[in-house]
Amino acid sequence: MAMIYIGHVITWPSLLIPNPLNEKLSVNTQGVLQLYITALELNALGNYAGAQNITRILGITAAVKASPLISQLHVHESKLTNYLAQLRSIYYETINSLSVGNYSGARSLALEGLLIDGEANGELNAILNILNSAAPGNVGR
Repeated sequence: MAMIYIGHVITWPSLLIPNPLNEKLSVNTQGVLQLYITALELNALGNYAGAQNITRILGITAAVKASPLISQLHVHESKLTNYLAQLRSIYYETINSLSVGNYSGARSLALEGLLIDGEANGELNAILNILNSAAPGNVGR
């Protein structure tokens, strides 16, 4: 919910991006960031495929390539989505191992999941730091 609020409260500038014809195109940065916020919402709902599709599509847009800040956001959000998808897979593998009595295998998977969880948490913190640097004070609200 906080991410949705940020997208509505912060006034983001537009980027001027040159196209192949050397014309200037105005890109609404707020719209691009709103798509990243939507991807975060999809991650929160467990729809990792939907989040991956959004980040994959955004990765080839000129808006991401034109802004170093948005480019960093893209990298961290892509990694976060991949880590969350891996965690879901490990969770189901762990449950399966427990159900067939493979307790040592389940323990190994759980330990692997803890490591990936730490990485995912780091990516989430990086995303929040980027948003905070783009609009100090507004991220907290």
